[in-house]
Amino acid sequence: MLHFDKSRMQEALENHTLWWEGKLNRPLSCIRVVDAYPRLENKYTHLTQANCADFSIDPEEYVRATATSLESYEFLGDAFPTFDLVQFGPGVLAAMLGAKLDTSSGRVWFFPNGNPEISELHVKYDPNNMWSKRIKDIAKTALEYFDGNVLVGFPDFGGILDIAASLIGTQELLFATLDEPEEVKRLCEEIQVAWYDALADFTELLKPQGAYTDWNLLMSKTPTHVIQCDFSAMISREMFSEFVLEYLRRDTEKLGHCLYHLDGPDALQHLDALLTLKDLSVIQWVYGAGAPTAIHWIDVYKKIREAGKLYQIKQVTDDPFEVYEIMKKVGGSPYSLMWLRKSDSDIISKILSFK
Repeated sequence: MLHFDKSRMQEALENHTLWWEGKLNRPLSCIRVVDAYPRLENKYTHLTQANCADFSIDPEEYVRATATSLESYEFLGDAFPTFDLVQFGPGVLAAMLGAKLDTSSGRVWFFPNGNPEISELHVKYDPNNMWSKRIKDIAKTALEYFDGNVLVGFPDFGGILDIAASLIGTQELLFATLDEPEEVKRLCEEIQVAWYDALADFTELLKPQGAYTDWNLLMSKTPTHVIQCDFSAMISREMFSEFVLEYLRRDTEKLGHCLYHLDGPDALQHLDALLTLKDLSVIQWVYGAGAPTAIHWIDVYKKIREAGKLYQIKQVTDDPFEVYEIMKKVGGSPYSLMWLRKSDSDIISKILSFK
């Protein structure tokens, strides 16, 4: 039995809506307790990056596997159950546009299909592309099975330049920004149109739920999707302004609720530019493996908040008590997403009681 229902889904949606509008007046805390109830034997196949390319697996297998796992979860605070499509990899729009999706390593990677010249590469979203169709088939099965008790999310379409790098190669794209900047911009324009077409296609599919979510597990009454540019870690501030910022501005205008995924210390140089985007709602700062933990980036969180933006404390393996300390020092209404266990009861009560 799923320990969640439609009334709680509606309550979560209202709280998320207040948070997006800056009216929640407390942190948005999404806590998933993964062992709250006995874990049932799962005889079904989970959707993973390793098997997402295996079209012989019936979509219902994936859906039933998730349903069984969710029965052991408790959803506290503002959390809600989801069926995720991120297992097709970050930037799956690249595959929908013709890149190779490779799972041989057990993870999803995207590679150019051949050795295309950027000047000869043109892209357009095809709703009947094998990957578009497969992902939609799985989403349709999940929508029917869960009937609104579990929210089906968008796949991770990826960032515009990140998708371009998957289509022609990272090194080739870096050279092209210097040698053929107008071709890079032309390709990015085509990718952005395709991105919006894919978003519209999946939005129509997910519309009956009355709410939307993505890999970052924020809920919104209007379509929401993480925007990003991991490629930005390899380019200067000037190049970020030339090749990235305008596309992000359009994204923030199109998506009423929008979060930017700022990934790694090498990308932190672009924070000031991001803060100029008036329609950007939230910044998620990911400091990266091997970097000092979240508590050491108070100045970053303060800068984001002082610019009038919401912020996410990205917590996966760090001490959750650090999240509490950041909330006290920075204030505002941060978003924190946690996977905890019953044994973390003291942490859970402390986070939920924060004012």
